[in-house]
Parts: sequence; C-alpha cells; structure tokens
Amino acid sequence: MYLGAPIKPKSNSTNENGEEIKPKKINEYKLPKDIGPGLLKFCLTHSDSPNLKETVLPEDRDPKDYDWLRQAFDNLEDDAKKMKKLLEIFDETKPENQLLSREERENKYITSLETLQFYIEDIDNAGDFIKIGGIPVLIKLLTPLSGGGGGGGDKVRADAATCLSTITQSEQTIQAYLHSLGVLDLAVKQLQKEINPLVREKFLSLISSLLSYEIRNSTFDKSILNTIVELTTTFLSPTVELTVQLNNDDSSTHTVSIDNGVSGISKACFLLNKIFIASPDTKEFAIKCGTLDGLIGLIKAFNKIQQQSTTTTAAATNTTTLLDTQIVMVEKAEITLLQLIDKNNSAIEQCKQQQLSLEIEKRLTFVTKNLNPKDYEDEIQTLNNIKSLLK
Repeated sequence: MYLGAPIKPKSNSTNENGEEIKPKKINEYKLPKDIGPGLLKFCLTHSDSPNLKETVLPEDRDPKDYDWLRQAFDNLEDDAKKMKKLLEIFDETKPENQLLSREERENKYITSLETLQFYIEDIDNAGDFIKIGGIPVLIKLLTPLSGGGGGGGDKVRADAATCLSTITQSEQTIQAYLHSLGVLDLAVKQLQKEINPLVREKFLSLISSLLSYEIRNSTFDKSILNTIVELTTTFLSPTVELTVQLNNDDSSTHTVSIDNGVSGISKACFLLNKIFIASPDTKEFAIKCGTLDGLIGLIKAFNKIQQQSTTTTAAATNTTTLLDTQIVMVEKAEITLLQLIDKNNSAIEQCKQQQLSLEIEKRLTFVTKNLNPKDYEDEIQTLNNIKSLLK
C-alpha cells in the first residue's frame, strides 16, 4: 500500500488502452494522518544515513503535498516520553489520581505496569527508565497496599517485581544500582511473609535477577545468601506448609498451605544452581535446610507420574501434557542436584540412603527407551554423572 503523498501524472500519461489518465483532485485522496512510529523507526534505522544528501523536491510537486508528512513527524513521541507519562499514573499527588477508587487505581496500575514491561525489554529503554526515576516508583509498589497509600495489591506487586526483573536483565551495573537501593533486602523480606503463589514466584525471579554468577565480587552482605537458599528451598515441592507472620505488629504466627507451580519450581532449581556455582560455601547450609531432600523428592515425584503415564492407558492421555510441562523442571532439578552433591561425601551418603540410584536408573531407562536420546544428550550426561557419584 502506497503511504506517500499523491503522485500527479503528467498530462500525456495514458493507460493500457491508450486512454488519457486524468489526475485525481487532492481532496479525492484519503491520506494517512500518521505514517506510524513503527514504520518511521524502521525507515530511519535501515537508511544509509552517512551518505544521505539533502532532498530536492520535484519542480512539479506542490509543497503542500508534504504537509501530511510534517504532521506525522510532529505527532511522533519517543519511548522515554511514553514511559514518563506512564509513571505519572503512580503519582499520588496528582488530583486526578487522588479521586480514583482503590479498584480503579489498581486497574490503572496493572495496565501501566504491563505496558511498561513492553518498553523496558529493550536495554536502551531500560536505561532511560532508570534516568527518568522509574526505579523508586517500582520499589514502592513491591510492598502490600496500605490504608495510608503506597504499595499495591497482589497483581500490582507481581507486575512491579516483573518490571524490576526485566530491567535488571542480569546486567551487573544495574544489579549494583538496585543493591544500593536495598531492593534485594526488600525482596527477601517480602518473600519471607508472602503467601500469594504468583507474588512469591515473581519475587523469586526478582531475587534471581539480582544475583549474578559473580556473587563473590558483589558488595552486598553475603550472609543473606543462606536466607535466600532457605526461602528458595520452600519452592521445591508442589505444596509447602509455611509458618508466617502477616502483620508486623502481630507477634503471633500461623501456618498456611501454599501451592507451587511448575515454573516456580524450575526457577528455584535454576537459582539454587547459580548460588552453588558462585558460592560453594552455601552447599552445607542448603543440605541442612532440606534442599537435598527437596530435589530428590522432585525426581521421585516425576518418576511416579511418568510410570503412571506409561502403565495406564487412561492415565497416559491425561498426563502426557503434564509431563511435557514438567520436563524442564526435572532437568533443572537433576542439574542442581549434581552441583550440590559433587565432591560432598556426606550428601552422597544421604542420596544412597534414599535410594536415589534407583530413581536415576528409572530416568535413564525412560529417556533412552521412550524418547530420542539425541534430543536429551545433556540430560543423559547429567544422569550418568550422578549415577557415577552414587556407586
């Protein structure tokens, strides 16, 4: 589709039948009001800008024909300005925001955060977002909604954590900046008393994004790593019983049952493996707080479901999809388990006591006989490495 100004044919132009082509009047064309920022950005990006020369308008072209293009340029707005406008929605000092009900405010917050996620996936936009002061706004939204303002509901807090995770992108300079603002401490503190499954998972992702494989070179207090390991271990089962203190002014505690999704379990395994690689000293504490038992339990549970799907025809139909969604999870559990027990005789002895070798044999048998081994070479290697340690 032609998006430019109308081209006026010469007076002697003819069509295929030799008939003279009469030019249309300017008001007969429906010109676009805006060529669209996406198309313009593409054109500017792929233009040969160093070799461009000043454009000379054709003598027979009316300058007014370019009015639509000038209007399009005037209507363009860069991403930084759009993000700044989105941040204004969180400004509680604005009268229009103060008039919103709690539900209206929550809905606006959620829409704005979801839109922000789209922009900050670009590393340049993430840098601009930091420059315009967006990080403190997101940090404020991590805490639960209070009567005096500030904070957000479950979905708002989850989306705010997702935005911070996206901005960080495991980039060390941004990690250091967020550490200086106390984001890691806040995320850990909130996760300790969080009971919403979605928010728990998003906070775990945020913590993971704030920790790089160069943990030893980071400036934050390393003692927090044991706390993170303990919290992450609570994700290593489909359901976990947690004793939490919901109110800061309430010394009493109570136990709640929380479901962990497959994606949350996978993220937990990934984070633990990262910590064990970067800080091997945490392995002993991990074993004491139940990480080893949790990883073994995941493999056993997966084998149980796998056996049901292959021995029961009726069950096979219902569990095939479940196995597909859990395959990444069990692979990460195996990788993390290998990292945890490597060169640790006491951990290896615990694995033997729990007959882990039998579970590893089941996994190897299933992968080699029921799946294409070439597609699972890495997992087979991991399983064989675990098997050799348990001999």
